Amino acid sequence: VIGDIVLLKGGDRVPADLRLIQTSGLKVESSSLTGEPDAFEMSVAHTHEEPHESKNLAFNTSQCTEGSAVCVVIRTSDRTLIGMVAKLATATKVQVSTLQKEISRIVKFVTILALVLALMILIIGFSQGVRWQLVVNLVITVFCANVPQGLPATVTSCLGIAAKRMHKRQVLVKNLEVIETLGSASCICSDKTGTLTQNR
Repeated sequence: VIGDIVLLKGGDRVPADLRLIQTSGLKVESSSLTGEPDAFEMSVAHTHEEPHESKNLAFNTSQCTEGSAVCVVIRTSDRTLIGMVAKLATATKVQVSTLQKEISRIVKFVTILALVLALMILIIGFSQGVRWQLVVNLVITVFCANVPQGLPATVTSCLGIAAKRMHKRQVLVKNLEVIETLGSASCICSDKTGTLTQNR
């Protein structure tokens, strides 16, 4: 509950977002939020304008490694920093890739083409006086002939070949659909906390 007083000591997990009132050598490791495995010494003083950078706040899911502190609860449940991150992660919409749009467009085109051909065969067959069993059989044959049965296998094979080429360049791709998007990228910038900035 907001406003409750919490006593933290080494080995405890921070139960909510807390503001430190009194501390005795408390160190907190917040890798679940920051990605940095080092524990930082906390203090009562407000040290930074950004809440997640200030040394007087301990956040939910952080781990106390040593020391002790008296804190007051400032945020709980979904209103905690980790709760807001989780809410953002679940709120992201899955976007349809360019490849999926193109495949969908091709399938729609082939379906419309098959319908038009079947309708033409139906009209021509009945106008020429051909037996209805033969006309229906021909319509079903046209539908089956126009179904792109090899399309999924072809697309998967092409994406697999592209993944193999990327693997040779030391790029690991988890999802095959991403390959098409990566192929259109001219520059990729990435940073894992500390790797590029601190060479660790």
